[in-house]
Amino acid sequence: MYARAFSLIEVLIVIGILAILSTGVFVAMSNLKEGRQLSSATDGVVFTLEQAKADALSGKSGVAHGVHFESNSYVRFWGSTYNASSPDNVTYDLPEDVTLQSVISGGGADIVFARLDARVSTPGTITLTDSTGGLRSISVAASGSISKSE
Repeated sequence: MYARAFSLIEVLIVIGILAILSTGVFVAMSNLKEGRQLSSATDGVVFTLEQAKADALSGKSGVAHGVHFESNSYVRFWGSTYNASSPDNVTYDLPEDVTLQSVISGGGADIVFARLDARVSTPGTITLTDSTGGLRSISVAASGSISKSE
């Protein structure tokens, strides 16, 4: 009797199929990771806006509180205007694949919540995008309400 074995062609076909499948899984996992980074960054911006709003509502330090936006980071600050050199600023960097664009009334880059009523004089929309084309938007109304859309 002859021993039954796999031929070289059969082994190469199986290796080729496994390579194709593993490439597909790798690409899918990369896209999933980038999607999670975008969601996490969006949640971080919303949390920072909510934190500034809460500080303004409570009258913390007797001043307004706000968030300044840049393309790859955002800064929580105290006062009615952003001062880049203030030691009280808290800067949050975005993941490298996520970029931020703000469209704020009057062309500014700041959302400032008024002390005690948290109204916003410059409402706007903050848009975050990633390298795969994913997009998330955060809207801040004049009343101070914050909402996000996926």
